[in-house]
Amino acid sequence: MLLRAESVTKSFGPVKVLTKADLQINEGDSIGLIGVNGAGKSTFLRILLGDERCDTGEIIRNTERIGYLPQFADSSDATVREVLGRPYGHLEHIRRRMRELDSMMSSGGGHRLELRHLGVRRS
Repeated sequence: MLLRAESVTKSFGPVKVLTKADLQINEGDSIGLIGVNGAGKSTFLRILLGDERCDTGEIIRNTERIGYLPQFADSSDATVREVLGRPYGHLEHIRRRMRELDSMMSSGGGHRLELRHLGVRRS
């Protein structure tokens, strides 16, 4: 179990948005929340992420790694792949660096590949 919500409730003034919401996410699960506008989907996700507090109930997190793509992602000049990869941006950075290194090694024309380019430190 990576994350569990038990009997989560949330109100904004007199309006109850969540009433005794329960959820468990296990390793390898991918989830999506579906519901009508105003049902509390975004609020529930913000509570699960720790960005907002619930009024009652309990959130149990056994991980700090949660990938989340906001409903309105800033994507002015980004591709769909880039937007979807944002929760895992470190992977895209690694891929980009591998392409750079591959290009440097395959060009062979006067470029000297040094250990520092590979992230290797000399002792």
